[in-house]
Amino acid sequence: MRLFHSWACLHTEDPHPRKVPRPFVPFRWPILESAPGPELLHPGKCSFTEVMESRRSYRDLSPAPFESIVNAIALALHPRSLKVEDEFGRNRGPAISAGALHPISALIIPGRDDRRLMRYNALDHQVERLDCPEPAIEDWCVKAAMVLPNAVGSYVILIADSALPNAVYRSADSLIWRDSGAVLQLLAMVCEALRLGFCPMGLLGKEIAKSLDNEGRLCAVGSAVLGKCSTGGIAPAN
Repeated sequence: MRLFHSWACLHTEDPHPRKVPRPFVPFRWPILESAPGPELLHPGKCSFTEVMESRRSYRDLSPAPFESIVNAIALALHPRSLKVEDEFGRNRGPAISAGALHPISALIIPGRDDRRLMRYNALDHQVERLDCPEPAIEDWCVKAAMVLPNAVGSYVILIADSALPNAVYRSADSLIWRDSGAVLQLLAMVCEALRLGFCPMGLLGKEIAKSLDNEGRLCAVGSAVLGKCSTGGIAPAN
């Protein structure tokens, strides 16, 4: 424990707000096409305690409709309000985020037989198909299938735009990882409430981030698989 504590002290610095923020230009995603996101479908009446106590990671999954996957992601990431005329796009979403910046995007590979790479654009509530080399998607899907061979669902890869928190904070790395954990946990709770199976994965998605950005601005910070499960969850509202 002492060795680990020493390593953490040497390699982790506290973040601090910059007195003068750096200029920020949003990342230009390689969008091939885009479409409006679905109308949000909230879960039925349920208590927070019920969702919290029933939450499980499901490793045996079958494919769920793509609209259901996007709906779950949108419930977790879509802003409920935006700060007016803010150059950093600060907003209030369900997940905690340093400085209300919400720098993490959810990329979606719809299924093992559907190797498109999609992005949920949380600010505009749109689904975008991205231009990504097929070998990068294929390599990641092979690794994911080895980790969870019985989870035949949609893969979600969390990608952070590191330039956003670094424009507002010094030593912002820990904030990015904290935000990632908050998004994963919230996705797990939303999926449980919607009767969707959810399982986090021990893969970051660096192959995908690198294929979209060769300057190191995008940071792969986690992944999960979503799909249908045979038990658990609370039925969604009509």
